[in-house]
Amino acid sequence: MRTLEHSGYRNIFSFELGNYNLFGTETLCGDWDGDLLIVAQDFAPASFIPARIDAKDPFPYRHEPSFPTNKFLVDLLKRSDRPVAISGEGHLECGALYVSASFLLRDDGKVSGALPDWKHASRHASKVLSFVIERMPKLEKIACLGEPAFNALAEMARFHGTWRQTITAGNPFNFDGKNVYAHSHTGSLCRRNRLPPGSSYADCINTIQADWRQMLR
Repeated sequence: MRTLEHSGYRNIFSFELGNYNLFGTETLCGDWDGDLLIVAQDFAPASFIPARIDAKDPFPYRHEPSFPTNKFLVDLLKRSDRPVAISGEGHLECGALYVSASFLLRDDGKVSGALPDWKHASRHASKVLSFVIERMPKLEKIACLGEPAFNALAEMARFHGTWRQTITAGNPFNFDGKNVYAHSHTGSLCRRNRLPPGSSYADCINTIQADWRQMLR
């Protein structure tokens, strides 16, 4: 992991933070003995880290409690009685691990949107996710937040269905004995992608909540 590199990205280890966590989102859900793996597209842009360092943040590589993405994810998990808190309290015993398909942090000057050169940079995703999955002995379910995360798992499993087909059907695919689920990204704008254009925001939210209830039942 320390040696991964790609143009347009920066490895978290290059900051020499001495962090114990591989993924910034582990401070929200960091249970490697959990049964659930949550895979997002990426953590945050590389510029996020020096900004926190300049602000004298003692632990810059951590989840941001104010992000709508994290707030909505916590709400979805709590609705199924998962012991999670937006503060990160209890994150090591919450039954879930939250990671990113892109271990490398985008360093292209953008905060969100499509990752730079993801067609080629995504080759690192299989290495990262294989590393994670091999170290989760109780893993049963993998939740992919959005199409890039889903495609990374689908490629590993040689599954040919698309994210849209899979999320519409509501059925996971199997990868090495684990069920892999297609989900909407929990970001504010991406939630509207759950249903066809013209659907109400409320219907999208209700459908996403139903998706998670079905997965976590």
